[in-house]
Amino acid sequence: MQVENYENIELIIFDCDGVLIDSEIISAEVISKQFIKIGININTQYVQDHFVGQSYIKTKAHVLKHFGIHLADNFEDEYRSELLNVFDKELKIIPGIESILKNLNIDKCVATSSSFNRATSSLKTVGIHEYLKDDIHSAYNLGSRGKPEPDIYLNCAKKFNVEVENVLVIEDSLIGIQGAKKAGMKVWHFTGASHLKHWDTNHKYEFEPDFVFNDMNNFFSYLPHLTNNSKG
Repeated sequence: MQVENYENIELIIFDCDGVLIDSEIISAEVISKQFIKIGININTQYVQDHFVGQSYIKTKAHVLKHFGIHLADNFEDEYRSELLNVFDKELKIIPGIESILKNLNIDKCVATSSSFNRATSSLKTVGIHEYLKDDIHSAYNLGSRGKPEPDIYLNCAKKFNVEVENVLVIEDSLIGIQGAKKAGMKVWHFTGASHLKHWDTNHKYEFEPDFVFNDMNNFFSYLPHLTNNSKG
């Protein structure tokens, strides 16, 4: 199946967690354990329902607003240190993504809510940092202008001097889809990561993605003109 009207695409923006790396369940488990250590009863399901796609800054604000607890300055460092330790042992790449990054014949970059250091370390762990090393963009320091605001997507388009209508964004989170749509870009919802294995295919979106797919191995069958590899 070929998706039509994508001949104008000049840049693809990939989210990181849940699109390049299968990390969301691991992250939810680690941060939930860190919360429980300090007496905050937030389980992994709550994390997935409220924090997926969000920056740590927004997560911290959520905890203060809904639980009345101001996370200590060392909470983030301890969480990230433990997370990277677990990533080293358990993190896996999204199947099919390396072939896309290797064979894509247009510009590509990453737009993540994770910190630059975490994203960089994660991509090195799964062996795909070399394809993206100069084009990893973090919304970590955008504060209230992080996802679901459009700023990070607009910043990426500006860097590559590409008009928003010529950008395709690949996201796994609803707030990522929202941000990309606010930016005026086409956005595909990827539902193939572990945390979305029970995704409701009849989900009613507030911000409708342009396409929904669950297997990166099919990417070039949808967009064959974007590959350097004639076999896709």
